[in-house]
Amino acid sequence: MKVGIIADTHDNMPAIDEAVDVFRREKVDALIHAGDIIAPFAAERFKGAYIVYGNNDGERRGLRERCPGIDDFVEITLDG
Repeated sequence: MKVGIIADTHDNMPAIDEAVDVFRREKVDALIHAGDIIAPFAAERFKGAYIVYGNNDGERRGLRERCPGIDDFVEITLDG
């Protein structure tokens, strides 16, 4: 199983798009964003990922609307 991990993207859309392209190209099975997406518009790129809030994620309501599973802590089990 391939797992992609990213954090602290801080609305840097060119870097986010490049990273998402790498994850797609590498065919990752699960993606984890470890906080600091920042704005809901940037969260669009991480739909389906496991996401936790970071210390700079101020627009939590908007992020929660775009990423329903987002929380302060997320427990996941991958591949059993």
